Amino acid sequence: MTNIIFAVLLSAVAMVESSNDPLKNNSKENAVGLLQIRRLAMIDLNQHYGTNYALADFYNPKLARWAFVHYTSLYGAATFEDRCRCWNSGSKWKRKKHLTDGYWRKVQRELAKLDR
Repeated sequence: MTNIIFAVLLSAVAMVESSNDPLKNNSKENAVGLLQIRRLAMIDLNQHYGTNYALADFYNPKLARWAFVHYTSLYGAATFEDRCRCWNSGSKWKRKKHLTDGYWRKVQRELAKLDR
């Protein structure tokens, strides 16, 4: 997967998650930033990669993109669709795949807009 193509996926997910707003804060879901990083994802990433990020660090778009790539890789998501489903439902995404249909459709719509 080339970096340019992956950047398009990240742009589409950012539109779905935050309307492309790196300062978005969703206190209801305890998620922040461009890709709406949740506390549990941050904890998983810190434990797996030996990092010590705080949730507020993920307002940084570059770090948010890093989190998306590494979190979805950590849980075995390889295709664009799988990565989106994993991002939407977390570490047990394979068991919850059917619950992420609506999210995947939203990302597909954003991808179609970017393809114009």
